[in-house]
Amino acid sequence: MSSKENFMLRAIELSINSAKKDGGPFGCVITKNGTIVSEGSNRVTSSNDPTAHAEIVAIREACKKLNTFNLSGCDLYCSCEPCPMCLSAIYWSHIDNIFYANNRNDAKKINFDDSLIYSEIKKEFKDRKIPMKQINRDEAIKAFTEWELKIDRVKADQHGIGIELIGNSIQMLTHGLKVTDFMPEDSDEEVDIIVKYESGLLFNNFFNI
Repeated sequence: MSSKENFMLRAIELSINSAKKDGGPFGCVITKNGTIVSEGSNRVTSSNDPTAHAEIVAIREACKKLNTFNLSGCDLYCSCEPCPMCLSAIYWSHIDNIFYANNRNDAKKINFDDSLIYSEIKKEFKDRKIPMKQINRDEAIKAFTEWELKIDRVKADQHGIGIELIGNSIQMLTHGLKVTDFMPEDSDEEVDIIVKYESGLLFNNFFNI
């Protein structure tokens, strides 16, 4: 029997034990370099956490043990095909390979049905079962701007970029940088001519981030 089959049998064992106790019938094992790094079983009902699927539990534990959010080089073995939430988490964690036993149709037969989620993802926001409406984007986008403006000073020094240039660049990304005045012919008041860069454009060029 191959090591892959042994790892899967362990995930299946976890799923059976979970079903016998107070969890859902799902188990998961994450390995790296042929060794088990973490294990997880479904804890949704036992922890009152709808996100505590076996894969999520195992990913959290693996990240904790390896002290990283990037699980590149790891393989994941789950007793059933991952649901959309778990599949997203697997992609975000950069796991290399997924091995599964039962599939979504097997899960559907015992009332673990993800069909609604798969169908909802394809729909326009206005057509989804749970309404989605965008509000306060102007305020929220500030956090993304702050993220983009995080300056790696080592990189800045390597590129010979001075503090004054960085300050002007930040000004151009946020409020814009005044370059001159202009007096329209049909007005008694001067207007400011301001240069402003599109978010991300300037720093992508300067710092290669």
